[in-house]
Amino acid sequence: MESSTANQITTPANQNFFLSPQFPLQRQYEALRACLVEEEPSAEVARRFGYSPGAFRVLCN
Repeated sequence: MESSTANQITTPANQNFFLSPQFPLQRQYEALRACLVEEEPSAEVARRFGYSPGAFRVLCN
C-alpha cells in the first residue's frame, strides 16, 4: 500500500515551526528542550539557536 504525502500530519512547514522558531520565548523553549530533554551538547544547541555559549549558560540557570 502506498502512502500519500497529502495525508501526512507532519509537513516541512510544520517542522520548520519547531526547528526555526521566530519568537524569542519559543526559541528559548526549544533551545532548553534540546539541551535538557534531548540531552544535546549545550555548545551545539547554543550555536544552532543563535546564542553565545555564555548567554546560553545564563539561560539554563
